[in-house]
Amino acid sequence: MMSDTATPDVERYLHTLERALSDLPARTRGAIVDDVRAHISDALDAGRTSADVLTALGAPDEVARAARAELQPVVAPGGSHPTAPERALRLLMIAALVVAVATAVYVSFLLPAFVTVTDTSPSVGTVFGSYGAGAALLTLVPAVATALVLWAPRRLRRPFLVVLAIVMTVVSLISGFTIGGFFLPHTLLLWAAVIVPPVLERGLTARGSLAWRIAGAVVLASPALLAVSALASGAVVFTPGALIAPLVAIACAVLLFWKRRWASLAVAAVGASLMLVAAVDGRLLVLLFWLVGGVYPTVGLTAFVAHHLKRVGS
Repeated sequence: MMSDTATPDVERYLHTLERALSDLPARTRGAIVDDVRAHISDALDAGRTSADVLTALGAPDEVARAARAELQPVVAPGGSHPTAPERALRLLMIAALVVAVATAVYVSFLLPAFVTVTDTSPSVGTVFGSYGAGAALLTLVPAVATALVLWAPRRLRRPFLVVLAIVMTVVSLISGFTIGGFFLPHTLLLWAAVIVPPVLERGLTARGSLAWRIAGAVVLASPALLAVSALASGAVVFTPGALIAPLVAIACAVLLFWKRRWASLAVAAVGASLMLVAAVDGRLLVLLFWLVGGVYPTVGLTAFVAHHLKRVGS
């Protein structure tokens, strides 16, 4: 006869384990918890105490991490079934490449560039119109470098990516108020590609997932706080339209807590739309709106790869 595992310490352990596996499909999560419950029951039948059994099992987070590692597909060299961290890296790198190309097109052909013709009369044009095709091609260097990293051999991909992220950070910060500043969204996606895959390899615990979502929600809601502050101080004239931006920011922060694929992708789409609006409407504070818009795809896509790509069977 199997021993009763419904002791308080065992039930607390199993409840914590189930929360640590909350990112997995319900059927997979239930099977893992049932297996652990059966193991505990067998050990209790053998005469061991619950304290000894739980100590031998290890912390629930460790058990959850080991379970995820077993669920990850095994990939042979050159195999066609990449693991979740590899898929996350590829998706974030592709997003970074798209943003880099879009940024190059924008700063080369749409962004006004001031060129002094005489001492008293500056003219306004674009980088391409003012400096020629050579200067426009230079803006494609980040995109080319990103593509090279994306298709680099697997063993070289990560060190190349770290170097590229560091270089783009330096470039973006040194020339932050000029063309370099427009590459900050690209740089943010590069750092997401550096950080997120190793986290997935170690296993994202329930506590870590919650902490990340809280931090992301604060970042997404920060434009709303700034907008409300500007309205309260009179720096911005109150109109019904002035409420749209803070309401959208708050809605995106709420969406981040909703564990649905479309919710994470909707946050990314909002940011991409804001970047597009900033690019076509020269009346806006272009760099500010471009940077704020660039944060949203980074947060949204990071949520997508962290909470959805790693789900087994989903």
